[in-house]
Amino acid sequence: MENKSRNYKIPFICSLGACLEYFDFALFIFLLDPLRIVFFPEKENDLGFFLILVIFSSGYLMRPSGGFFFGHFGDKFGRKRAFQLSVTLMAIASIIIAFLPSATVAGGIAPIFLFMVRMLQGFSVGGEIPGASVYASEFFSERRGLVIGLIFLGITWGNILAIGLIGFIRLFMTSSEFLAYGWRICFLVGGLVGFLAFQLRMRFSETPVFREFKANKLKIPAQVLFNKSWKDVISGFFSVGTTATSLFILVRLPEYLQDFIGVQFENIQVFSLFTFVVLGFGVVFFGFISDYISRKILMLVGSLLVILVSFFVLSFLDKGSSIGMVYLMTGILAFTLSIPNGVYACYILEKFPTLYRLSGLSICYNLGYAIFEGIFPLIITLVLTNNPSIVTVAYFISIPALLSFLSSFFSNDYSKRHLKF
Repeated sequence: MENKSRNYKIPFICSLGACLEYFDFALFIFLLDPLRIVFFPEKENDLGFFLILVIFSSGYLMRPSGGFFFGHFGDKFGRKRAFQLSVTLMAIASIIIAFLPSATVAGGIAPIFLFMVRMLQGFSVGGEIPGASVYASEFFSERRGLVIGLIFLGITWGNILAIGLIGFIRLFMTSSEFLAYGWRICFLVGGLVGFLAFQLRMRFSETPVFREFKANKLKIPAQVLFNKSWKDVISGFFSVGTTATSLFILVRLPEYLQDFIGVQFENIQVFSLFTFVVLGFGVVFFGFISDYISRKILMLVGSLLVILVSFFVLSFLDKGSSIGMVYLMTGILAFTLSIPNGVYACYILEKFPTLYRLSGLSICYNLGYAIFEGIFPLIITLVLTNNPSIVTVAYFISIPALLSFLSSFFSNDYSKRHLKF
């Protein structure tokens, strides 16, 4: 009875762990402006922002290598060890960022240091969400949609925690003080909570599904993955596109609304909290629903709705709206985006057998994020510089949504498959 009770805590501890690690990773995007000033003080605003965005994107470009490593590690040596290691590396990286010298102290080498540590963050997070998703789903195969929804709620709350911490620290500092050392406190706190996540995971045992197949483990899981399941890898990669792009868009949406249509927020942090709270609860709801409704159908319907709703909402807001209508419309958009966000990880991992399941999810997930949240933001920034329109943002949400729809349409549905295979 005690073991059963302990097992039921696993999804919640995985969710908390994902929250704490993604909190570390997400701090960077919410601190882009102070980081730009600290590490590129002599660059013009547009150039400096683009350069710091390149460093931000490097974390996503490192995620595939982290996915390969942690996927291989987890399929060979266990799910538990893989995501214990990932959270440790993330904590170390955050603490290093907190103590990096500024460009005024170290010159041109300062952004190089930041670039290297950001890549370590990207490598680390490459193993976090796939590892947590596979771990929890193998304990609760019959309710895997719900438990993975809880993990992705943790990711969303990681963003919320990052927004909240930044807003809280700003309450006690002037803008110059925050620029001098306040942002460093954020990363220091991030490192400390990363070690808390590690302590929580020390109590975990290995999944029963992995233990059952451990004797048959493969020498190089990724090699077998690409030989036997390459079509599922391609499908899984495109399934990630909508969610990866939408997270970047939601983070930058307040700035887009201010710059392009003149919306004035009394507090941007409150607006960002609102959108991520809506997204988080939507993710759990649709994860729960996916245990009863085909995940393929939810991916198809969700992708189409994302296209339609993004154009409707952003075109509507472009004509001018009250602040209340801005909240309503963005809430509708965030809830719509939660459909694929709540389903896609489970939809991908159930395509792959136990012997290379973590490799399969890790590679699809991290390649997708490298392209759609690593390279896409650079393209979005360049395009919006020359075509400053909020409606243009809808195209960048819709392109990956269309690719996700097509890949789901031509792939099989494994929603009812048990994970012991």
